[in-house]
Amino acid sequence: MGLGSQRCGLDEARSRGGGLGMIDAGDWERQHRGATMAGIMASSREIGGHVNMAKYPVEEKSPKQNVAELLDVGKMFYGCKHYKRRCKIRAPCCNKIYPCRHCHDEATSNHELIRYDVQQVVCSVCDKEQPAARVCINCGICMGEYYCNICKFYDDDITKQQFHCHQCGICRIGGRKNYFHCKKCGGCCVNLLRDNHKCVNNSLRQNCPICDEFLFESLKKFRAMNCGHTIHFDCYKKMVKLGISICPICSKSLEDVRTHISFRLDSYMSCGLLLICGLIGLYYISTN
Repeated sequence: MGLGSQRCGLDEARSRGGGLGMIDAGDWERQHRGATMAGIMASSREIGGHVNMAKYPVEEKSPKQNVAELLDVGKMFYGCKHYKRRCKIRAPCCNKIYPCRHCHDEATSNHELIRYDVQQVVCSVCDKEQPAARVCINCGICMGEYYCNICKFYDDDITKQQFHCHQCGICRIGGRKNYFHCKKCGGCCVNLLRDNHKCVNNSLRQNCPICDEFLFESLKKFRAMNCGHTIHFDCYKKMVKLGISICPICSKSLEDVRTHISFRLDSYMSCGLLLICGLIGLYYISTN
């Protein structure tokens, strides 16, 4: 088998979600090199030629390079519609395995999974069940480029800039340096809103006044109205389309909205912006 076909075979196995099992990284590398050189020799015999081995030097890699490559095996190939991760979680509430907390909640109707209670995970590469941690104890791959030991949250897509807010108690996205925690509103706000927004006690920890979904852990975008109360962005648009021009909570006018807050949550994080764990989204400020 040639190098190209070997790589294709590995990529195909990854795309099918196949595991590497108990194979050691060093053993795989030695087998890989051996098969490659055997293929070169076989090709030479078939054409009656002579192989100049100087043309095919064996690339030597440092231990650090080998470890780094092992940690990245399967990265961005596994996960669900909510997150890219290389493990599944065992739900302690029902003792079943799910790709993530949101997948569990969507599959069950009588209870929700509490992220902090997760203790066991299953590696998606080698299928080894083990205590929650960032690196698999069996095959050595990294199960999540971002990992929160508090929320038991894994995500390989670190472009979201996940971080854990200790005051919110969950993970968020958007970068820690870009947000501050508003104690009165009960959540993280973009820095542009510091001393520049209308605070309402626990406004970020209320249910949407239209669909009644808990906004703090919602995966949908939501916004703040002129009065400071929050609502799903889609629910707000439907309300306005129906000609409703007052807040459904306090009846204040929706006109002249100066601050527009738009979020998108994870717990993308089983952690949580405000979940993902997090605040998955941004606050947008409109100017006059």
